[in-house]
Amino acid sequence: MEVNLVGDSAGTLRALLPLLEKKEDRSWREKIESGVADWWKTLEKRAHEPGKDAVNPQRTVWELSKRIPSNAIVTSDSGSVANWYAHDLQVQRGMMCSLSGGLASMGAAVPYAIAGKFAYSERPVIALVGDGGMQMNNMAELITVSEYWKDWADPRWICMVLNNSDLNQVTWEQRAK
Repeated sequence: MEVNLVGDSAGTLRALLPLLEKKEDRSWREKIESGVADWWKTLEKRAHEPGKDAVNPQRTVWELSKRIPSNAIVTSDSGSVANWYAHDLQVQRGMMCSLSGGLASMGAAVPYAIAGKFAYSERPVIALVGDGGMQMNNMAELITVSEYWKDWADPRWICMVLNNSDLNQVTWEQRAK
């Protein structure tokens, strides 16, 4: 680290903004913006490909992105549902998002969604869950939701289960070995 900055990140960045000089050469930024636009077109094309025997799971998250309010909290389990969450969810300014992270912890989305609702009861919450994680421990957590939902300022608490009848990430690893 060349320079240590200690303090609230928002306040520190506000203090640094007047010291920045706007670059006249916008070519790097334009290249990045073009690449991102191309990537979203690629994802949209993939999302609209027909599913093998059912709905293309990528399409579900792609379509959900268009319908999520900008103040929503969106959580995701690990496994293949995390792929669609990471690739296809179009995060808007103001949204909060949480993923179980690199530990591949199954069953985190519903507890994260419940925690989000307790912290911000006025915000809608959506949990993206695979069928394996739902069976493992998330189903039991619906008892907690049924106990508290009436106390929330906004009762919208959605659990979207993507059912592929497989512990896909686990069986993928087994097939790879």
